[in-house]
Amino acid sequence: MQPEAHVRADACQGRGRRRARRRIVLYWAFDRGFAPQRMQKGAAMAEAVQIRNLHAVRMAALPHRGAYHKVGAAFQELSGLIEARALWPEVEGCAMVSYDNPRVTPEADLRSHAAFLVSEAFPIAAPIEELRYPAGRYAVLLHRGPYDGLPEAYRVLGEEWYPSSGESHIRRPPYELYLNDPNEVAAADLLTEIRLPLAAPDAE
Repeated sequence: MQPEAHVRADACQGRGRRRARRRIVLYWAFDRGFAPQRMQKGAAMAEAVQIRNLHAVRMAALPHRGAYHKVGAAFQELSGLIEARALWPEVEGCAMVSYDNPRVTPEADLRSHAAFLVSEAFPIAAPIEELRYPAGRYAVLLHRGPYDGLPEAYRVLGEEWYPSSGESHIRRPPYELYLNDPNEVAAADLLTEIRLPLAAPDAE
């Protein structure tokens, strides 16, 4: 695991608490280009996109501005707040929401949220912010492998799959959900879902 991954692992794990897949890591390192082998896999990745009906999601989050791979500080702060308020039993998973394309947005202006999926019993109080994603149809791309491959997965979803899908998305960014723990599986077996919310079939 690369050094940045350890930082995010500590933040997302809640100091060793395992309940509800809490030991999940974040490592996001955007490349400035894409390796040829990744480009060759783009078509196969696009074919792997599934449209699924998902339940509504509630998140407790802290905003981050700047390079996405430095979001670990926000995760650490959020974890500390949850620890201080003894709210880990209400945490159900670890996620990240990113709002800007790093290929066109200056690094200093990139916006994101470090987030934990939480139950309705989780009280939201400043500086924690509440994010909600509605129940409905989502385009879901499962990325298997190191987290530094996520930028290519986003590119495939947005630039290869979506334009030819005939689908419309609601005006809400995708979010990524971390499904396993790099301390327990090899980097090649890490699983991350990218979830893009879609409009209903009859929506204009």
